[in-house]
Amino acid sequence: MHDTPGVDVLVATGEKMAALTYNYSSLAGFTSADSGIEVSGIKLVQLVDTAMAIPGERLHFTTWILNATSETLTEVTLRLRSFTNELADQLQYTTGPCPPVLTGGILEPGESLSYSFSYEVTQRDIQEPGYLISALQSELSSPSLGRLFSECDALINTAEDTTT
Repeated sequence: MHDTPGVDVLVATGEKMAALTYNYSSLAGFTSADSGIEVSGIKLVQLVDTAMAIPGERLHFTTWILNATSETLTEVTLRLRSFTNELADQLQYTTGPCPPVLTGGILEPGESLSYSFSYEVTQRDIQEPGYLISALQSELSSPSLGRLFSECDALINTAEDTTT
C-alpha cells in the first residue's frame, strides 16, 4: 500500500479516462490467494477529501476498484472492515452504499467501480490525538488467476477545532 498525498489517479471508465486529484489517498494492489504475489493492473484506491478531522466537518470518502487488465473480473466485493478513532470506538459512516451494492459486482476490462461514503466528525473523535482509520478489504475473481484480495486504509489526522 502506498499513501500518496496529492495523487492524480487515472480512472478507467469505459472508453474514457478521467484524472482525479485528491489531497490524501491510499492505493493498494491485489494479490493472489494462492501465491501471495501482487497482480498488475488491478487496484483498490481509497480517497478522502481532507487530511485533518475537525468536529462538525463532514469527511467524504471515495473508493475505486480499477481494472486495467484485459479480463472481466467477477464476484467483486468491497467489505467495510473497520472505521475507528483513537479511542477504538467503532464508527459508522453517515452515508454510504446499501450492502447489496458492495457484493457481486462485475468489472469489465478498462472499467472501474466507485463507492462513496461520508462521516461527520464528532468532538469525541478528536478527544485523543491520532487518527480516524477507515479500513477496507476487497476480493474478486479473475478467470486466469482465481481469487484475488486487497486491503486499504485511509488515515485522517484528528485535531482540535480552532475556529471557535
